[in-house]
Amino acid sequence: MDPRDAWKALHLLYFQGKSGIKWDDLKEVNLSCTPDALEALGPELAEVTGDGIETRVHLTEAARVIIEKCLVANFKQGGTLVRVDYPQAFVIMPFNTEFIPIYRDMIEPAVSDAGLECRRGDTVLRIDDLTANVWSEILRAGLIIADVTQPNPNVYYELGLAHALGKDTFVLKQQGVTLPADFGGAHYYEYDPHNLKAEKQRLELVLKDWAQNRGAFKVKQLLDG
Repeated sequence: MDPRDAWKALHLLYFQGKSGIKWDDLKEVNLSCTPDALEALGPELAEVTGDGIETRVHLTEAARVIIEKCLVANFKQGGTLVRVDYPQAFVIMPFNTEFIPIYRDMIEPAVSDAGLECRRGDTVLRIDDLTANVWSEILRAGLIIADVTQPNPNVYYELGLAHALGKDTFVLKQQGVTLPADFGGAHYYEYDPHNLKAEKQRLELVLKDWAQNRGAFKVKQLLDG
């Protein structure tokens, strides 16, 4: 079963409740739900019942609990599993010349000195297209740091992806900058671009608190062995 079909089947089965869905109805929504295809979901997720006249497909109780508690999205071929509270920060910001010292003197050393791995779109080894690489980095990172000082479509897009996934995000902006109305009410960290040494130390403390409160280093130990 194609990953997208598996995603679609899980959600349809969930919303139909414990009564499940008729085999023929699944075929009508373009799901190739042959017994072999359903095995791709696994017996832990889906089960087939029938009396020889009508065959129905149901979600197992375990699968229902997962969908109730977590966002289940389309997992494309070659995708990356989502990591939660992993001690790696992905930085989203403009690549303009004026932001070089912001990253070099404040963000990157603050992340590193807090004990986290620091990643940015232009520092990632490109294996696929840039969009796929950025998506994978957002999935892997436990924390997203986004500088929204300048209006930037790429920054907004990537920040939106992070928010949709439920990733912890630190939104930065320079002092005196007015954010668009869409950021109204958002919690952000304001910094002075003329005092980056002090701002680096302040950001480092915030990141250390995040890592401690989330148990990030134990998460790394458990995931990496």
